[in-house]
Amino acid sequence: MNAPVTYSASCEQVIPELVNEACERIAPIWPLDRWIAVNPWWGSRTGPVEKVSRELDNLFGAGLLMPPAFYREAWDGGRIQRPHLEEAAREAGLKDDSQALLAQLSGAASNQPGFVSALGYTRRGQQEPSLEEVREEIGRACARYFDLRQNRWRVSGTKQDLYQFWLSQSGRSLARKASVEMLLKPDWQEAAATVARELPYSSRQLPLVIHHLLGHLLGWASWCRGVDWRAALGDPHESGTEHFCAQLATIWLIHEAHALINMTEAERESWQNRYVNAFDLAPASANEQALWIWHRAYELAWQSRFLDDIRSSERSSLAEPDPVAEVQAAFCIDVRSEVIRRQLEKVYPEIRTLGVAGFFGMPIVHHRHGPTDDEARLPGLLAPVYRYSETLGSPSEDRELDRKLDSREQVRESVRRAKYSSLSTFTLVETTGLAWAWKLVRDSLNRNSTKAEAVEPGRLHHCVDGYPLSDPERVNLAEGLLRAMSLTKGFASVLLLVGHGAHTDNNPNEAGLACGACGGKNGGVNARVAAELLNDRQGRAG
Repeated sequence: MNAPVTYSASCEQVIPELVNEACERIAPIWPLDRWIAVNPWWGSRTGPVEKVSRELDNLFGAGLLMPPAFYREAWDGGRIQRPHLEEAAREAGLKDDSQALLAQLSGAASNQPGFVSALGYTRRGQQEPSLEEVREEIGRACARYFDLRQNRWRVSGTKQDLYQFWLSQSGRSLARKASVEMLLKPDWQEAAATVARELPYSSRQLPLVIHHLLGHLLGWASWCRGVDWRAALGDPHESGTEHFCAQLATIWLIHEAHALINMTEAERESWQNRYVNAFDLAPASANEQALWIWHRAYELAWQSRFLDDIRSSERSSLAEPDPVAEVQAAFCIDVRSEVIRRQLEKVYPEIRTLGVAGFFGMPIVHHRHGPTDDEARLPGLLAPVYRYSETLGSPSEDRELDRKLDSREQVRESVRRAKYSSLSTFTLVETTGLAWAWKLVRDSLNRNSTKAEAVEPGRLHHCVDGYPLSDPERVNLAEGLLRAMSLTKGFASVLLLVGHGAHTDNNPNEAGLACGACGGKNGGVNARVAAELLNDRQGRAG
């Protein structure tokens, strides 16, 4: 039982694939300047919900069901009624017995994590790092490696990948131990294959174990997964070949193997008995089946109320004649837009509002004049297809403006370097401090507020080859937008596209207030591009 699992001769290829498979279970996150909401269970979207919930319960003690007290409260408060419970029981192929389901609901208890890693199981002395210490050590290594101008005095300008950086920094202490030195290979693929041979996990268990270990440092795991995801979409800011999340998983596996090596024979046998039982998921218990029935009943109750509200709205609308719309206004499907839409329809009965994703179906990146990076303005899970480049009308004028903006940015960067240099920490403040007095006064009087984002005229090009869009492509893009809004007939004389965004000062979370469908950017650019396409005469003729 204590022998490591034997893999095939192609272990060097199989193990990295299993590590990458485990990393796909981690949901990616985006940086603050492109902050968007992400489903934390995105990586499990293809599996049956019951199976995914039980795996999460087994690995983390947190499944997808609400606590039993939640459903009991919904029953006592009348949100779940007997017809909903009866229908849910029939769907599950069970006889309706409300009293039995209530009894099972009262007896159900929240699960605790069934799996315990070697890192979490061992009770070692002060000479060996605990799980919390390993988590802190890996977190510090990630913070140093992924530092992007937060630390002005960079620890290193290395071109190493994450695993090699960890190996040269934090891995030195492990390298001094003969039992672990053989696991520390020069690249992560070889290291992962070597470590997997030393661990008693099968090919089915290894991805689950990696998911469990990454869950102990979920923030950095999600960040690494986000870098990998954006690189796969062709983001020029990410190199795309490092597999950062897989490297982070390899670092965790090395520590897991180190913990296993340092176990006594009795500890190892006791631990393996426990993990084998944890991975062999038993059939769902009667209490667990009852919880899923209650969850389905809760869904049916919500759907019933929702459909009743729609039918009530339809009856009231049929009672009054529907006036011909003079204006059709398309808003982003954002909760903040709903208030504006309802008020507009109330004070102006001749307007009809529509809901659509705030990027208006425009898969674009925005290129401004000057030394600025392209900004993706579409949902973060999608790859841009076109580039919207600002222009003054002629290449010569564009080049001249770019030169002016480049020179201005060079001056600003020189000031930044002088400002944050170790030699000017105090001298710059003493010599130029009074020069900032007027700005401080204006800030206090709210006179330096950020101006609204200006949307300059531009042109659409392909991201790959730079060629402009053909007429059929422009027609297809415009048609896709209209169909997304269900606008294929009954057009008003005016179609208004309303983008939304936010303007704040000194707010690191500003992107979270902007349009999520635009990748955490304001939606004005997308609205302008969409309006230009819809107003194009050749496009209308198509």
